[in-house]
Amino acid sequence: MPTPYLIALFAVLVFVGSFVRIWILRRRSGPLRLAMMNEDIRLEMPVSVKLLYFGRLGNKRLAGLRIAVRESSIEVSGRAGLQPLMGFLGSEWYCRADATSMQIITVRDDAWIMIDSDEGGGVHLAVRPDGDMNSLWLALAMAGVHASGMPPSS
Repeated sequence: MPTPYLIALFAVLVFVGSFVRIWILRRRSGPLRLAMMNEDIRLEMPVSVKLLYFGRLGNKRLAGLRIAVRESSIEVSGRAGLQPLMGFLGSEWYCRADATSMQIITVRDDAWIMIDSDEGGGVHLAVRPDGDMNSLWLALAMAGVHASGMPPSS
């Protein structure tokens, strides 16, 4: 086969593989996503997110996301106008608070809250709120997230 056809085939395979991966993740988190929509939101704020790849935080910083801490669950997804796009791109995560842990980590002199849960395909990400980190930590703790270590210093 000529080279242009191989490049096109590779591009199609990458697109299909990404689509299947996103579909599987959305399907795994579907029941939890539906159950948590009936819960009241205790805190909602814009955040930046770093993903954990192979045990290390990635260098890429995802912006345009929000965290919604509900009564007993957590949702990290796109902001109001970006939710459908972020969902299509696979940039949304859902987890029950009681199955989740959090701790403060430092990345390049900035404090981040590391959120870990093995539920729904696994949620392993660091969030940095655009607002007050203490209020986010407190809301997560009140929802039932297990804290490892000390809360953020003021």
